[in-house]
Amino acid sequence: MQFGFVTLFVAAFPLAPFFAVINNIIELRADADKFVTQYRRPTAVRASCIGLCCCIVVTGVLVLLGRLEAKLLCSGRVFHAISPPAKINGFKPNLTQRN
Repeated sequence: MQFGFVTLFVAAFPLAPFFAVINNIIELRADADKFVTQYRRPTAVRASCIGLCCCIVVTGVLVLLGRLEAKLLCSGRVFHAISPPAKINGFKPNLTQRN
């Protein structure tokens, strides 16, 4: 953007490129000083625990284990090695009519 303004106004003000270079040098030094002195990494403070994250992870693991247990128990595949699957003898309608 600065290049556009410099090329636009160089005819009206021939010293514009010189002042643009001076401005860039000053701005570069000011930003470097600001990064070095003001934007430092904060000092670490020891905490007693990790806070709420631990509760969230434990809850997620418990929910996952509960869902896995329910899936295994409802599928009926858990007890096949222990005992054979039982047959369900229910009501069977007689579709052939006898007279």
